Amino acid sequence: MGKRCRSSLVMLAGLFLLANVGSAAAQSKSYRPPQPPPPAPKPSAPVTPPPRTSSLPPSRPQASAPSSKTSPGPKPSTTVSTPKGSTSQKPPDYAKMNASELQKVIGSDTKQIDSYRSKVNNPRANYPNWNSLSREQQGALMRQWNDEIRRHEASRATAQRTLSQKGR
Repeated sequence: MGKRCRSSLVMLAGLFLLANVGSAAAQSKSYRPPQPPPPAPKPSAPVTPPPRTSSLPPSRPQASAPSSKTSPGPKPSTTVSTPKGSTSQKPPDYAKMNASELQKVIGSDTKQIDSYRSKVNNPRANYPNWNSLSREQQGALMRQWNDEIRRHEASRATAQRTLSQKGR
């Protein structure tokens, strides 16, 4: 093999190596491994309303089921979720309220429950452009109104339990 052939061969091998190194560098710059997903947010424990006990009038205390610390009502240390998804201040501490304040809370919650029930029962009368909303939007409003009813019922039930305990 001649000197000229060897130098051509070396040059060709050099170009081949250079091309491979260049393409490998280009690939390493453009390829990025997928980032790991962000850690999932810790779910907050949902506040569940107490079961409905509408068989007794609100002014009559229940003798068979005494209230205890394990009642499923809202706890003072939890935050309350508002319809928009943000959180508001802590719920009121009913134990620190006097009887007249508890009566006001019960009356206010009853008014709110009646208002939301009116919206659920006849949304067209309470929401001017109800028919122009999509089915999804209508369903979302109905869920929001029903959630508000449950929230006010839970608040009212807690206030009533506290009031009946203070009356003892």
